Amino acid sequence: MRQARHRQSGFALMLVLTLIVLGAVYGMTYLSSASIKAASSANMGLSIRSRYLAEAGLEHALHVLRVSPESLSGSISAPFGPYQLDATSDGYTFWGEPTGQPDEYRLTARGVAGSLARELSLTARADNEFYSKMMEYDPISYWRMDETDGAVCADVKGQRNGTYMNGVVLGAEGVLDGSESASAEFDGNNDYVDLGNMDVDGSALTIVAWAQVSTDPGADPKGYILSKATGPAVKNHYWALSTYPKLGERYLRFYLKTGNTITELSATTGAMEPGTWYLCAAVYDGSTMKIYLDGQQVASTSKAGDIATDDSVATWMGDSPLNANIRPWPGLLDEVAVLDKPLSQEQLQALSQSQVSTVEIVEWHE
Repeated sequence: MRQARHRQSGFALMLVLTLIVLGAVYGMTYLSSASIKAASSANMGLSIRSRYLAEAGLEHALHVLRVSPESLSGSISAPFGPYQLDATSDGYTFWGEPTGQPDEYRLTARGVAGSLARELSLTARADNEFYSKMMEYDPISYWRMDETDGAVCADVKGQRNGTYMNGVVLGAEGVLDGSESASAEFDGNNDYVDLGNMDVDGSALTIVAWAQVSTDPGADPKGYILSKATGPAVKNHYWALSTYPKLGERYLRFYLKTGNTITELSATTGAMEPGTWYLCAAVYDGSTMKIYLDGQQVASTSKAGDIATDDSVATWMGDSPLNANIRPWPGLLDEVAVLDKPLSQEQLQALSQSQVSTVEIVEWHE
């Protein structure tokens, strides 16, 4: 009996020890599994964050493509960045490489979160619609002011090339986002563009130009954007778009001669602030003269008849013929056009709004 009890005690002890060992094994297994799960969860979090950062990098790259594509000359060895979104050391870099297609780039961004990195790339194209819209409206002459040297101010319609006179500064920053176009800078003294003896036939006219007035406080407030005239007096104008002062502000003015009658139309709203680009337009449709600023009508008056012509009268951009520095333009001019048709307010608004480029994603690369 005593021996049986001894065997039972030994068995119980063995059972207890077995349970202890099994518990330890299960406990270690659980801790190991939990540790693996925690590490896996941490890695997943870093993976998600690195992708998020790479996506943020692509958004940044697309913005640069829209507003300044010429600066996208980086590479994996010389990227833009790093940029951080918060106080951590996690961040992103990006770079862009031309694909060989017009205005098209392959953009790549690299997001780094902790020890994990993720790269994303896409091909995108920046498109500014101003040029295509203007050409759709079929101007008789269109000067883009893209030259960076030389004396020729090219008319993309091939009708009326101009000549830069007296030191117009070329290659200034253009008005159109996402474009490598330039603008011309006039010193407000005596420089201008000679467009020769230009006429517009018929009873319709539109003058369009992007203009920015200099911030120089001494700039002449009576600067001319485009003028066909024999002098600055009202009676000497055939047609012109200029500015004039009123109560310390600068407003647009439109001159037009039909038959023997010259009409001067002056805006009293739409003041032009120095250092700001504006789409300026003068429109005549055979019955009304109108002035627009950034697609908004700021003046109008009744007018009728065919536009007066005289092929011996000069046309200048940036001053009033025939004496440089009489009404010099102080600032920048870009994308200047003349049409023998009236553009509508909707068309002018479309031109104004197309200053900003759009970006089209051509292809995603994972």
